[in-house]
Amino acid sequence: MTKAPIDLQDLRRRIYVKAKAEPAWRFWGLYVHVCKMDTLCEAYETARCLALQGADIIFFPTMGTAAVGDDDIGVQALRVRAAENHVYLVVAHRGQGAMVISPRGKILARAAGADGLAIADIDPRGGREGGDSSNRQKDMRARLFRERNPEAFKLLTDPKPAVLDKVPIDITREEAGRIFARMLTVGEEDLKKTTALAAAGKTKEAIAAFEKLRKDYRGSWIDRVAQERLAALRTHQKKQPAVKPVPKEGLASLYPGDKGIESDPRVIFVENFEEESLDALAKRWETVSGRATMALSKDRPANSTGKQSLLIDRTKGAAGQLYRRLKNSKGGWGYDKVFARYYVKFDKDCGEIHHFGTTLGGNHPATPGRRSARGCGRTGRRPSGRGSSRSAPRGRGTITPTGARCAAARRAAKRGATPSSATRSSRSKWASGSASSR
Repeated sequence: MTKAPIDLQDLRRRIYVKAKAEPAWRFWGLYVHVCKMDTLCEAYETARCLALQGADIIFFPTMGTAAVGDDDIGVQALRVRAAENHVYLVVAHRGQGAMVISPRGKILARAAGADGLAIADIDPRGGREGGDSSNRQKDMRARLFRERNPEAFKLLTDPKPAVLDKVPIDITREEAGRIFARMLTVGEEDLKKTTALAAAGKTKEAIAAFEKLRKDYRGSWIDRVAQERLAALRTHQKKQPAVKPVPKEGLASLYPGDKGIESDPRVIFVENFEEESLDALAKRWETVSGRATMALSKDRPANSTGKQSLLIDRTKGAAGQLYRRLKNSKGGWGYDKVFARYYVKFDKDCGEIHHFGTTLGGNHPATPGRRSARGCGRTGRRPSGRGSSRSAPRGRGTITPTGARCAAARRAAKRGATPSSATRSSRSKWASGSASSR
């Protein structure tokens, strides 16, 4: 057994030089096998044919195995293959290592892993001694192959043996070949595209695509995966409640007091400020600034099903802000069209302010922190370049009276709502506002 590492090209060169110089080192018998059912069945017969032609070593690069069954039947079948033909078997199993097996079925060297390299010192002409009390031979191939009875095994060459009447098959060899070729070339890509439809929430399209995959790749691993995912999609589809169409009053009108609005599949994000602390609340947002000006308040709209709101107390400088990106169904950031709605109430002593409210940004690429917007669009219009749309009361100047208090609560960003123009809120009264970006 050679344990020292050796370059593959150097190993090939040394074997070639040795075989060219010494006839005793000359050997042949290359058998290439891929994991296709008909060639898997022919593995037994092909190995015997190579042995009958005088092969000392059979090289067996494979994508699959030598048998279909439980436990380590594949390895045991390889050992039997070597022993029944009295040849060395050199196996390279894609992704699962390599091994060298002696003519007596012993594993001489074995390496695990995708890049495993099994190396063994062998005598290509030796290792075949054996026999019993009446028949001892240096090379078991002599009498084994001489005393065969081919006439007794003519059935092996019958293309339509009787067993096929017992176990009929509904696929032709030609169709099986086409499926196999397509599976190896574009099959995985077709499966990825169909899986992406399911991930994007396009359930009907995904179901139709998976059903097509089952027809196009029937009997293959793609067929089995498609069957499993179809079952999961249909189970999920049955559990989903029917989605009501959006009325002209807007999506929120389907949920009085916003109760249950977060479960609507058209809703992207809901913030109801129902956390126990500001720290817990902040975990739902990517950027939180001016936290010192924030506090949770029990004040809330009369018809709200919530229990509290967020109070922002600003005396000078920048007030508190919450910012986060919106992840879409494809796993990326942002939407082409988004509507936002919120509730707000100003303290009775609040004077004029410059701006506040819900801002829908349009940075590209999306950033985890808010950036100043250029090319801002007006509410309901798509910004040009990097921009945003904001819904807020209109004020004059930048007046920030001492003791001004603003409590903003129950924000919901959602698709399908009806946009409105900028909202004017009265002091000491809860009002709702909305914004859109499209």
